[in-house]
Amino acid sequence: MEKPAIKQTIVFLILLATSLIANSQPKTTLAKPAANERVEVLKKVIAVAVNPKNNGLQLVDTMSVVSKTHGMLLSSIPFPEATNGTGILSRYVSYNNNMAKINYSWIAYMRKINTADSLSFNKQIGQLQETVALALPTNVRDTFYTRTDYGEKKMIWQWKPHQNYIIIIKAASNIKYNSPYEISLEVIVDKTVAQNQKIMLDTLMNKYTTLARNATTRQAAAAYGLTLFKLLKSEQLSDKEILDKMRPIVMQAATKDMGAAFDIIINSQGYLLKDLQKELTPEQLNAFRSEAKKVVDDFEVKQNGKNIKVTQATAPPKPQKQIYNLYYTNDPNPGPNSKYVYINYQDVDGQYSIRDIAFIPKKGKDKWRVMAIGPDKVVSSLHFTSLGGYWKAVNIRDCFICYGTGTETRQTPYTYYYEEKGIYNKYTYSGSGYNTTSKFCTSCNGGGYKISLM
Repeated sequence: MEKPAIKQTIVFLILLATSLIANSQPKTTLAKPAANERVEVLKKVIAVAVNPKNNGLQLVDTMSVVSKTHGMLLSSIPFPEATNGTGILSRYVSYNNNMAKINYSWIAYMRKINTADSLSFNKQIGQLQETVALALPTNVRDTFYTRTDYGEKKMIWQWKPHQNYIIIIKAASNIKYNSPYEISLEVIVDKTVAQNQKIMLDTLMNKYTTLARNATTRQAAAAYGLTLFKLLKSEQLSDKEILDKMRPIVMQAATKDMGAAFDIIINSQGYLLKDLQKELTPEQLNAFRSEAKKVVDDFEVKQNGKNIKVTQATAPPKPQKQIYNLYYTNDPNPGPNSKYVYINYQDVDGQYSIRDIAFIPKKGKDKWRVMAIGPDKVVSSLHFTSLGGYWKAVNIRDCFICYGTGTETRQTPYTYYYEEKGIYNKYTYSGSGYNTTSKFCTSCNGGGYKISLM
């Protein structure tokens, strides 16, 4: 018979060896579905909106290019799949002593969809509604309505989950011209924060003057100047105040690169053009006119096709990758045991960068799914052919009815009244509360997750 001490030593060595072998194996990377990225971005924007001390300026991209299409500042928090840009569409600040009433709109423009393509339209709207439902901190009902503005028919879904902000999904199309739907997700914020206007203006001037001074490219210098201009406009300053604050930025740019100064002057409002031109030296004014002529010449080329020379150097580059970032399956009725792959992209040679996926529902209280992802590998289309079936993109997400728990919890409000008679008078008592009930989630059959073909 072995002695107890020897037995304990053998058990310890076995456990140690097992631990060393396990640690030497490549670690499995866990990743949530790409769809969750939309939810996380919206949650970040909402967190800024509800913060009582946050004025929303962190949402403005420091190196922001002013969008000519929508006249907005680009956002530092872009929305995934917003192919037509994410930005701050409007921003207004008014002061009452040291309190600032701030209103701004963070908006993400999705790809335009033809009015006849109802399948793509419903899919896009459904995904955005689902994103909002998953991002809201509470279960808030939406309001749907339509209206016509300036020849545009608008379909609007609106949520009011907090006193400081509303969330809107908007689909607009020109009725007369049957133009494509322009779909957007918008968070409109209206709040009051403690803020001193002089300190705020000094902060903006110091920040963007320094950025413009250290800019190494025309694009950067112009972007900093135009971003400052838009922010000064949002502070509701007079034209003279804005001109006085913009003058040093523009003149500083003119001494380094007239192209940057030209971009700031032309893309800001007309009074900058009229007043700041007067302060240019004759040499700078000639350079300014050269920039203006180049703009006119470029416009003529685009409009009338004059002097167009297509060379190898100017021909548009061939796209190197088609980005997918989606999960795919060959199962027509996908479930937990189906085969899944995650496709990153397809390169110019037709090769796919993929990762193999294992679907693993959790056990116990937390039932939402996780995705175990293996290492990336490059395969051809023959890889999918060899596995058989027809491969389609799939949407894998938490059930937004039970929020991934597998159980539906409902709170029903109630109000009560009763009377008691005292020695001299009657006394009425009232109050309210919630009856809380839970039941098995029939939407996801208690699994906490939903899988569907896109």
